[in-house]
Amino acid sequence: MSRCMALICLLLIPCSSFGQNTDPMSVLKREVGVWDCDVRFYPDPNGQAVVSKAIENNYMVGNVWLVGDFRGEMAGASFHGSSQMGYDPKKKKYIGSWIDSASPYPTAMEGSYDAASKTLTIIGIGKDPNGAESKMKLVSVFKDEDNRTMAISIAGTGDEWLRMMECEYRRKKDR
Repeated sequence: MSRCMALICLLLIPCSSFGQNTDPMSVLKREVGVWDCDVRFYPDPNGQAVVSKAIENNYMVGNVWLVGDFRGEMAGASFHGSSQMGYDPKKKKYIGSWIDSASPYPTAMEGSYDAASKTLTIIGIGKDPNGAESKMKLVSVFKDEDNRTMAISIAGTGDEWLRMMECEYRRKKDR
């Protein structure tokens, strides 16, 4: 019995203490809340942006996962996306996934945070509309507690990243 309790305690300690006052989770917890978003979508990476508005609602599941609900328009069509982000203490990387109403394929994400520049850089691996593997980069910069930006690029040829979307986020004050 005591052996079973010891095993349960060992399994629960990482889950119950993970994210409580730890530096990696504080990065994700900064995103909790409701955000207004100005979106610039680039159907052609070198062309003009299609501008729209969106709202993102982020909340924590325990002290382990940040879940996001993104709703707006993309190129004139209704768009809904959902993200799940956490921190893998073994890899020492942020991990997550993304699904949205424009694709039947999920995207797996992994990345790191640079405290000096307040920048979270995530690489996502998913599939394009034809089912071929697609790589994207998300770069989020925290300007202050109530303002952040995010730029999404897709892999081009070689080391080239092609601009796909830029977002300016403002935390809603009237909650």
